[in-house]
Amino acid sequence: MKRIFISIFIMIVFCFNNKNVVAQEHLKKDFQQLRKTDSRISLFTDSFKHLKPNQQNRSIVDECRADSSDYVFFITGDTSRTYYTYDLSGNLTEEKIYDWENDAWVGSYAYFYKYVDNLKVAESYQRWDYDKEDWQPSDNIIFTYDGDKLISELYQTYQDENWISYRRNLYNFEDSRVVSGVYQYLDSDSIWHDDQKVQYSYNEDHLVKEEYSKWYEDSSKWIIDNRFVWSYGLDTATLVSNVIQELHYWDVYAEMWIKSERREEYFDQDGRLLNLTYSGTWDEISDTWAPTGFVEYTYNGFRLMLEVSKVWDDMYEEWYDFDETKYYYSCTPTAVNDVNKQQLSIYPNPSSGHFSLNTDLYQNGIVEIYSITGQRIISLIVPSLEQVQLDISSQPNGLYIVKVQSGKDIWIERVVKD
Repeated sequence: MKRIFISIFIMIVFCFNNKNVVAQEHLKKDFQQLRKTDSRISLFTDSFKHLKPNQQNRSIVDECRADSSDYVFFITGDTSRTYYTYDLSGNLTEEKIYDWENDAWVGSYAYFYKYVDNLKVAESYQRWDYDKEDWQPSDNIIFTYDGDKLISELYQTYQDENWISYRRNLYNFEDSRVVSGVYQYLDSDSIWHDDQKVQYSYNEDHLVKEEYSKWYEDSSKWIIDNRFVWSYGLDTATLVSNVIQELHYWDVYAEMWIKSERREEYFDQDGRLLNLTYSGTWDEISDTWAPTGFVEYTYNGFRLMLEVSKVWDDMYEEWYDFDETKYYYSCTPTAVNDVNKQQLSIYPNPSSGHFSLNTDLYQNGIVEIYSITGQRIISLIVPSLEQVQLDISSQPNGLYIVKVQSGKDIWIERVVKD
């Protein structure tokens, strides 16, 4: 019986707690496969996308500010360690996961995030290469915006030293709220096909429902599949607020919604997550949820210090500790890596405005061009830095600065238009 509940609790972690090392390993590993399937995990990863971001990271950054370019903290356990790096705006820029093997911490996998004007524009998943002793590209997501509204996500996988697109999500907005989305996959003939659709509903202040439908080619119609239902509360005496999310599945034969899973989160007045309860079973006889997992959080100011996970023992009818995670913080500035200038070349230089940028890196990156006065002329997100074509022919003759960034590596070069 305990093994069953442990398995259920691990699924909680998969779906809801992206700070847990085990959760990240399973939730994010080979996420392109999860996106292709109808699994709960892929749905849960989408569910929190449009919520207002938590301000705790920014508060911690303010405490660490000084002259740091960014700051790092990590979580540690007996066998795994996760390092997080944030910039001064509170944006997560790196997640690196290490495992304890042969009396040493060894790289496992990592995520690298890129931002433009505090909007996440790229997310790269990389695995540790034991032979090269470095991170190697595996999967990538490119985010596109209209202003500050996320309108598309393009999913790519790295094959034969090339980035291959295979899936995209497209979103529609009314005013400032996303109201619908369509998930599509790319076939072998490079044609996009509808796969899944989501409709969002709101009250005055909050998201209250996400309803998902599947597209069936044979019948050429959308069929309702599942939904998330949200509710919100506030204890006016303690100022503790709560958010409840339920997952329901549509029974096509009974033509009714079947309750499946539930998550309850409680926050203090400063927005710190106090605890969460997960229920993976709906008891139709008693008409109640049966809690199976619980997580409690301890803070020092805004810094999360301890996370204790518990599972419910049905036999003894009590909670028992399942896992705990300790958090450690460092405000030490992280230095930009020194990069061999020979890795970057620009030609022709001088040029009439059409030139190529070439590196020996196949990973994605951000390319920016600035005028000598500091005005940004071009900002591009490219899936590969191996060869990039650039055009500033419409700009006045003169000296321009080219900045290329990939992960923590930065190149600065000059180019002349004549």
